[in-house]
Amino acid sequence: MRLPSFLPRPCFLAGAIILGMSSPSFADSISFSLKTDTASASPGDTVVFEGALSNNLGTGEALDAFSFFFDFNNFDTSALSNPIQILPLNGLDFNIPDGNTSGVVELFSVDLLSGAVSGKSYTVDVTLQGVDAKGDTLQGNTLEVAVTAQGITLAPEPATFLLLGSGLLLAVFGKQKLL
Repeated sequence: MRLPSFLPRPCFLAGAIILGMSSPSFADSISFSLKTDTASASPGDTVVFEGALSNNLGTGEALDAFSFFFDFNNFDTSALSNPIQILPLNGLDFNIPDGNTSGVVELFSVDLLSGAVSGKSYTVDVTLQGVDAKGDTLQGNTLEVAVTAQGITLAPEPATFLLLGSGLLLAVFGKQKLL
């Protein structure tokens, strides 16, 4: 490749090195997975999402449950309450050594509100973040969860059929007596 005469070769080389170093690719140092990312609920129900946390810092540092927190975004506030972080469960702490994954635990919950439309799915973007021993913020992965509103099917009670049937019989036999 021939460089333009106005661009000295050392500048081109320095720029290529800087650009190459500015975008390293590496895996998330912390992450979470969910037992399931979808649920169905009726308005007024609380849905609890369970999953596991992974510590892949690569520094040998163990993280405790209090080191992790979730950020919830992009959800319909007319149908879903603000999600609530459950982790650590009942305030009980546990350690996740570097290079390990926790067991399945309750992570967060969300309430389906009365404004939810039956049959419609409502999503929430959930991002895991954390703090290491030095106080540095750790950025984890983002997953989307969905809650589908179940409709309430009204079924007539047996007494309704009895009342309707007796009314029809009365109408049929009452009409015959008049003729």
